Amino acid sequence: LHNYKKSYEIYKKVHKKVQDDNNDPDHPDIAGILKRIGDVYNNEFYYEKALENYKKSEKAYKELLEVNSKDYSVYSKLIQVYYATQDYEKAQPYKKKLYEAHQKGELNENMKDMFCFDQFDWKDKKVMVYERFEEGSKSLYYKHIFYVINKKGDMEYSVQTEFSPILAEQG
Repeated sequence: LHNYKKSYEIYKKVHKKVQDDNNDPDHPDIAGILKRIGDVYNNEFYYEKALENYKKSEKAYKELLEVNSKDYSVYSKLIQVYYATQDYEKAQPYKKKLYEAHQKGELNENMKDMFCFDQFDWKDKKVMVYERFEEGSKSLYYKHIFYVINKKGDMEYSVQTEFSPILAEQG
């Protein structure tokens, strides 16, 4: 229903109730609740374009990482927050953590090859931008993939940035 303010109020009440009932700020349900609070603000920002909501989303995601530092999807969401607010430098440590988790084989199937680092509107389409973990390969590969999605939610086409070892050697 796109009623994000009401969703937020409910999640905050649930968050407090779970903490109070269990007398445990690290209760396992807290992680899911914090993730939903961050998502509510991300969605509200997307529809209402209110920058302060991204700051609230950032806070919820950071709280979640304190509870569960292995939820790597949250790193991707934080990176998206920083790209949306044009705080690109703040995104770098989270990108680094994702690359480290990738090297250790800790990422789930959805993030095994790449992660979403930006979303934006373009004309009447939504664009989702992914970065592949591959680096310094001896062969040609796509580093960034822009998926262009129509209003029905179907991908119309994609655009890729290409890494070429030959061009890299030439500087």
